[in-house]
Amino acid sequence: FGVITLGLAVDSSLHLAHYYQEAVGSRYQRTRESLGSIAISIIGGEVTFLVAGAPLLASSATFGFVFGTFLMLVAVWAFFFSFVYELPALTVVGPEGGQGDIVVYARRLLAWFGLRRFEQSREDAQTRAAAELPDLSAAS
Repeated sequence: FGVITLGLAVDSSLHLAHYYQEAVGSRYQRTRESLGSIAISIIGGEVTFLVAGAPLLASSATFGFVFGTFLMLVAVWAFFFSFVYELPALTVVGPEGGQGDIVVYARRLLAWFGLRRFEQSREDAQTRAAAELPDLSAAS
């Protein structure tokens, strides 16, 4: 049950968070865009789990009944936490700009330790290496 629980429970939250992160605008605009983009698919997935679990409730085997109950409860809780908790939280305190971006934090940390020079030299090396690659588009 552990793997199934993890997959079902975080699927909708991760999709909403991903679409929120990829959207542009204010927190409110990003929340609306993520809802407009993926909400119907998430609701469809949750309904699918509810429909899949319902016939198992009539099973005479204990495993079937428990698994059906389990599927339905995980679907309801995933829906609840995604739409009732996560979306309002993103609207109120969700990341904006560079907040929550690991690259921004890594650069700040490098600068704080005085290692910004190392990062710039690495970027310069990557730029030089890219410039030395042959241009394959001209050959065709």
